[in-house]
Formats: sequence, C-alpha cells, structure tokens
Amino acid sequence: MGAPAILGRVVDAAMRCFNELSVGSVRGESSHYSELLTVMNQCNAANVNIRKEHFLISKAPVNYMHIMENSSFSMGIFLLKAGCSIPLHDHPGINGFIKVLRGKIEMGSFTVRNMSLPNSHTNHRHTEMEVEPEVVTT
Repeated sequence: MGAPAILGRVVDAAMRCFNELSVGSVRGESSHYSELLTVMNQCNAANVNIRKEHFLISKAPVNYMHIMENSSFSMGIFLLKAGCSIPLHDHPGINGFIKVLRGKIEMGSFTVRNMSLPNSHTNHRHTEMEVEPEVVTT
C-alpha cells in the first residue's frame, strides 16, 4: 500500500474521530477512536514512504512533514535524528496521537494541576504539575 493510500485512510479516520469531539474532550469519547488507532497501527516507515534519505536531506536535528490541517485536527510527521529531542511544550485542551514509524522514542508528559497568578513583585508563577509515567515506545 503506497503512502497516499494509508495516509488517506488515517486522514479519513481522524476526520470521523475528531469532527465528533469538542476541544477538551478526553481519549475514548469518540465512537471512532478505536478505528483511528487501528488504522494508525497499520502505518510504518515503508508504507508511508519514509526512507533513510529523508534524514539526510537536512542538517537540522528535527524536520516536519505537513500532511494536512483543518479546524478539527492537524497531522504531520516529525523526523528526529538519533539522540535529538523536541523541547517541552504544551497543547492545552488538545488530544494527541503519536505513532513511531521507525526507531524508538522516550516521552515525558506533565499535567498542570494548579497555576497561580503572577507575583506582583517578581512576575513569577507557582505551578503544580503531575508527572505522568515516562513512555518508551517503538
């Protein structure tokens, strides 16, 4: 199956899943959630046409291949060279799906539990975070 076919199936499943969800919904609330996971689990580097040459095109440690975006979701492929990372960042109210196509990743996740207003003297905030269990996946 070529890249357009499998990615087209992922896009179609994502549209059914995310068009049904509202911002801030949680995993599993869409009746199409398991369908999306099933199609994503069929993806691999070969059938989405990711080859070793893609990592040699740029000297940058991380590259991004945009697939599509609409008002319900955004889809792309990150190409990370060995040993590289993406800085800690947030996506408030957003559901995320990650599929490793080649290699393995270590992923840390944090959930904000309480955030104070900035201190008027220092402009610092106090933030309480819950550290989610680290995930290593291939």
